[in-house]
Amino acid sequence: MNTSRYKFLLDGKQYQEEYLHLIREAKNSIYIHTYIFKNDSFGGQVIDELKKQASKGVKIYVLIDYIGSFDFDLKKLKFQNIDVRFFNTFKVFNILKSGRRLHQKILVVDKSKAIIGGINIIDSFIENEEPRLDFAISLVDKKIVSQVYQYCSDLYEKKKIKQIVNKKKVKVLINDWYKKKSFIFDSTFGQIKRSKKEIILIHGYFLPSVKVFRLIRKKAKQNLDIKILLPRKSDWRIWVWATSHLYSKLITSGVKVYEWPYSHLHGKLAIFDCQKINTGSYNMNYMSDYGNIELNLSIDDEEFVKNICERELKDIFKKSSLIKLENLNKRNFLVLLRNFLSFYLLIITSKISVNLIWFGRQLRL
Repeated sequence: MNTSRYKFLLDGKQYQEEYLHLIREAKNSIYIHTYIFKNDSFGGQVIDELKKQASKGVKIYVLIDYIGSFDFDLKKLKFQNIDVRFFNTFKVFNILKSGRRLHQKILVVDKSKAIIGGINIIDSFIENEEPRLDFAISLVDKKIVSQVYQYCSDLYEKKKIKQIVNKKKVKVLINDWYKKKSFIFDSTFGQIKRSKKEIILIHGYFLPSVKVFRLIRKKAKQNLDIKILLPRKSDWRIWVWATSHLYSKLITSGVKVYEWPYSHLHGKLAIFDCQKINTGSYNMNYMSDYGNIELNLSIDDEEFVKNICERELKDIFKKSSLIKLENLNKRNFLVLLRNFLSFYLLIITSKISVNLIWFGRQLRL
């Protein structure tokens, strides 16, 4: 569903065309923040278009997470008018902060147009599969996008980050616990709590905090229609196994749990009462809450969100598989043990990483 101000984008050809189109339209500046930058078919096109724009005098700044893209050769983007660097490379003095990653995915063009979502710069198509199930929103709003531009600039230059001044209907939310910013978590928790009829959650890496998990189950027991779509395929199988450990508790609370069987599910999306959408780079898990730098777009527009529900999401859930309790009860001991161990391994390693970040913050490293 498109409006003059924003478009809802699915990963694949639609997203890639919009991304490249915005780059080609640039007249003055481009900012890109990404977790993964691959020099594949799509990444190669992005590099080529950035160089073309740079040759026309457009100033370009690219910030890439070091862990997510450790194999990316920065020399591919070494060009006049292009500044590129890694975020948080491994150094002895900041080893405690190694778990703090740049996980947000942002494109800002000329301080007036932006794409905010969960989609990395990587080819969407995996052999014998549909494109990854992932989401983004293209936004045209000079007041908000200019502030996103300033945020990207400040983060790139390692300056103090200012809060983005949001409009009533459109909000840009940041999570960076190290800098005492937990706006995505607070907004998500509040929206779940205030929902009256329906909640739709789609997450590729779903291990919510105890606080959020209990609230979701509580709302389901109050007869809210809660649907959660989770991956059957993933680039990290351990996340699928760990999330499966939660299925029984969710279903017995009244939550409808679905799996996406056709491709890797990487998206992060929440819809509340078919009136508000919250999507971006934020996963409902410990690292997004306390470790990563995340950025989401929240839109309160009933017509826009309703059309997403009735078009894209209706088709997505129709193609998905509903998980039934009787099938879960047939799982053998080894599968249950694998899921149990995967769940606690991810929880423990996440908490260790976050505690190191906390210790580094206390030392002001």
